[in-house]
Amino acid sequence: MLGFTKREQGVILFLCSCFVAGLGIQTVQRRWASLPDISEDITEPIQLSNTAAMTAPSAPLIVALNSADSTWLEQLPGVGPIMAKRIIDYREKHGAFRTPEDLMNVKGIGRKTFEKIKPFVRCE
Repeated sequence: MLGFTKREQGVILFLCSCFVAGLGIQTVQRRWASLPDISEDITEPIQLSNTAAMTAPSAPLIVALNSADSTWLEQLPGVGPIMAKRIIDYREKHGAFRTPEDLMNVKGIGRKTFEKIKPFVRCE
């Protein structure tokens, strides 16, 4: 390598590696700093941009049963378009859900399905 000794080559390689690693750490720190602060109590579902929606994890966020539309309800485990429509229809006919357990009054949601959904829902 251009007349450098093995030792000098090793030092150059080490310094280049440190420089590249430093750039990586700075990038991670900048991205971490740009993330929103989610420590406050979230009262509404977070709206994802199209880009974020494509890369969002499959685990759903917390869904507000009394205000969620079918798109949000379909993010719940075991809830597809038909079940989401049933939940909305039930909510419109019977009023707001008072407890998450009220979901079991919706046709097609039994104890087993409710147990999958329960960690991801709340009532307002």
